[in-house]
Amino acid sequence: MRAQRSLRSTTNSVRRQNRSGNTLVELIVALPVAAMIGVVAVALLLTTHKLARRLDSTTEIARELRQAGAVLVSEIRPLSADDVIAWTDTSLDVRGLAGSGIVCATPAANIIELLPLNGSDALRTSWFAAPQSGDAVYTVAHDSAMVPRDGNWRASSLAAYSRPASSQCVANPLMILGSSSTDNVIRLTLVAGLAMRPSLGSLVRITRRTRYSLYKASDALWYLGRKTHNGIAWTTIQPVAGPLDKPIQRGLLIQVRDVANNVLPSGSPLTPHSVALMLRGSSPWARAAGIPGARDSVMLHVALRGQMSVSLP
Repeated sequence: MRAQRSLRSTTNSVRRQNRSGNTLVELIVALPVAAMIGVVAVALLLTTHKLARRLDSTTEIARELRQAGAVLVSEIRPLSADDVIAWTDTSLDVRGLAGSGIVCATPAANIIELLPLNGSDALRTSWFAAPQSGDAVYTVAHDSAMVPRDGNWRASSLAAYSRPASSQCVANPLMILGSSSTDNVIRLTLVAGLAMRPSLGSLVRITRRTRYSLYKASDALWYLGRKTHNGIAWTTIQPVAGPLDKPIQRGLLIQVRDVANNVLPSGSPLTPHSVALMLRGSSPWARAAGIPGARDSVMLHVALRGQMSVSLP
């Protein structure tokens, strides 16, 4: 009997111990420790998130600056001094190359026919953009003996562009060079006839007035934009890269320089020899809050075609 009571008492004591939880003192000590661990974990997560955002932003800025620089350099590098029309600190007007071709016939004083487009021979006729009314057509000037005068171009405005099924080019031996019977020649109809027709096999350049500028878009940010002139009006500006810094922060700085590396004002009678460019970009949160953040810049100096004697800055 006594043994049974002792066993029952021990069992009840064990049950009471199993039912008992943490004491108030233990909870008071554990809660601040848990809160401290949570704060440290959140701080680490926030720091990691900020570092990731900063890295992404820096990469984005560098990518946009490289894109803007590559487009501007590829546009400027083929230009001669005469192709640079006007400029300001944040805009540049040039005669952008739309395409080029080789003359295979001149049926009339105001008509030039070019070898057909041929994807297998990029050195013949190729377009960056299809010709349109208002483009400038340049042909090489010749002397009295019909010898091309290098560097001397005559210009006329393009009235129409077509690809006729029949052409005088068919009887021209130049058509043998990789063309098929299904290729249509390129016919350029000029606004005014040329005093002297270009010789067969000579080069024709087609240019279009193009403007690159820093502009403010509908999202209130600044971008490098591009638009062209069709002879009557400007097309709608299209973004090329960005966003970049504001004009006051030198998001885009353009300088046209002479042979001595002096900066030329727009309309200067001196011959341009090079174009210097600077592009700047900032991280999104730096632009929004006006606080220091990731920033990057690119500086370029491009010599114009035929103007290689450029002084180093």
